[in-house]
Amino acid sequence: MDRLKRIMLLLIIFIMAFVLPAHAQFPGEPMGPFGSPFGEPMSPLNPFPGLFGLSSPVEYNIVNSDKDLMAVIDSTGELSLFSHILKNAGYDRKLSGGDYYMVFAPTDKAIKRDMSVRNVQALNDNYDLVQGLIDNCLVRDPPDLDARMTQQSFRALNGKKINIRREKEGVTANGADILKIVKTPDGMLFITDGAVGA
Repeated sequence: MDRLKRIMLLLIIFIMAFVLPAHAQFPGEPMGPFGSPFGEPMSPLNPFPGLFGLSSPVEYNIVNSDKDLMAVIDSTGELSLFSHILKNAGYDRKLSGGDYYMVFAPTDKAIKRDMSVRNVQALNDNYDLVQGLIDNCLVRDPPDLDARMTQQSFRALNGKKINIRREKEGVTANGADILKIVKTPDGMLFITDGAVGA
């Protein structure tokens, strides 16, 4: 009898996932890609999106640029303080030196808010803060970002972990929201709403 119940349950799940979407749209629900009535595509991580309250993590939104990494940082207005930090420490040359880097760059707003820094002069006066920020936010020759994984770890220059997590609400690095990802020929820039380490 238990075997019959299990077979019936599997049959119901199969009908809900594959048969019903092919014939009818559920009232009030958008018809998703690949015949899913739940508004989300099926994936190996979540073969029945929307079913039983499950939801797929967001996809990486990556913008491609043909500029090098430092040029992208320089041309991004909200990273003016971070750009100054890199130049002041000589890392602008290292980022243009042929190695591949991941850079987790906090916005000016995040630096001012989280580090009590008001202007460039305050950064110039605090070498330890500047060096600590650089050592925590640069990853040299990292492995590829894997779009199939919901969590992936990288090692910053100081050896500390940077954990990237994809959830349905968004993407974070050590808890800081990732606002934008830019892929360049010599690296990847993650613009963050907070420093990924201290």
